[in-house]
Amino acid sequence: MEAPDDRLGSLESELESLRARMRVLVDGSPLGIFFDDADDKCVFVNTTFCEMMELSEAEALGDGWAWTVHPEDLPRLLRDRAGAVAEGVALFRAEYRYVCPSGRRGWVEEQTRPVHGPGGELLGYVGTLAEIT
Repeated sequence: MEAPDDRLGSLESELESLRARMRVLVDGSPLGIFFDDADDKCVFVNTTFCEMMELSEAEALGDGWAWTVHPEDLPRLLRDRAGAVAEGVALFRAEYRYVCPSGRRGWVEEQTRPVHGPGGELLGYVGTLAEIT
């Protein structure tokens, strides 16, 4: 039987391996991927998201991503997302315009789903952005 310290070390190693595989998978996606916490604040974006929106990961976190949403579309997007959160919608979809720091413009489709823990508690949201320009 493994000692508790050996078992913990084995689990930590397994977790690191899983994280590394997931990061490769997520960063290799042609979709922009983001994770929001239960307060709907962005806590992770993949490389594709950063390249698509011309933001660094640090710039996109929190509410930083919102700077790339076209100013005429942002109020509607925020209102619709808040409504979906309040209603507990299983899949939120929206199309909106973006404006990158370079001035490049286009359209994306966002799809966001809530993530629940084993006890049903809301852990946050996982979403994708697809370029539809």
